[in-house]
Amino acid sequence: MTSDAAPTLLTTAGANPYRLSSERSVAARTGRGPTPARSGKARRHRLNRGGDRQANAALWRIAIALGMLMLFRNRRVE
Repeated sequence: MTSDAAPTLLTTAGANPYRLSSERSVAARTGRGPTPARSGKARRHRLNRGGDRQANAALWRIAIALGMLMLFRNRRVE
């Protein structure tokens, strides 16, 4: 985890860490959850633009850092 991502996620959780108890609640809190978008009979989903964008960016940084770590480990083993 990057050094600036942890405080951002802790701030998002706030005083109640159980707010982020499932993937669904994290997605809703960070603005990554799908929102239904209907037009006639067509049913689609689009990303929810609400939520904490800083927390979403922190999750992205964590994902990139973990991906780089896995890539580095795989190169070292070969």
